[in-house]
Amino acid sequence: MKRILLLSAIVIAGVGTAAAQGAAGVIIKQRAKELVNQNNVRQGVPTPAPPAKPAATQAPGQTAPTPATLKQQNIARLQADIAAIAGKGSASTELKQRFAKDLLAGAQGMSKPSGAAVAKFADGLSATLAGKAVESAEQARLAQDLNAICDCGSIGASRVEAILGDVQAILQVNGIKRSEALSVVADLRAIGAEVLHAPTR
Repeated sequence: MKRILLLSAIVIAGVGTAAAQGAAGVIIKQRAKELVNQNNVRQGVPTPAPPAKPAATQAPGQTAPTPATLKQQNIARLQADIAAIAGKGSASTELKQRFAKDLLAGAQGMSKPSGAAVAKFADGLSATLAGKAVESAEQARLAQDLNAICDCGSIGASRVEAILGDVQAILQVNGIKRSEALSVVADLRAIGAEVLHAPTR
């Protein structure tokens, strides 16, 4: 009986140690992935967001802009919003509302995020970026990533996760604490989830 109890105690202790090492291994892998993403941002490796296709030139009589033109224009507006937010000590309510409106404009597909989720994200990112010096190349990359998440219905969940990782890396490279970056990314993930899981109309 004592042998059985002793053997059981050893097995339980071994399983507990293996589980602890497994959890630590997951955390180590996640942090390593974050460091790789940050190095990609620093080295200028292209974003995992789908590239904005060059806009076709319009004929003089054509009135409706193409989706590619609209996407490029929206990314440019988002970049201008990010530059305005990062350049100030705190973003005004008007600037946050314009930023949220521009984020919603990026959703060109059938599925769109809710205004509430977008407003929450805009408030969180604005507070996080306020007063931070974000270089123009990283502003452009962030704008492209944000536009891709708001219109992610056709790119798939794994690509969305790669873009979210890129957003976190951009924030951390620009001096944002990991905990704050994770909070902002969680709000952005909620937007992506709404787009990916929205009922088709």
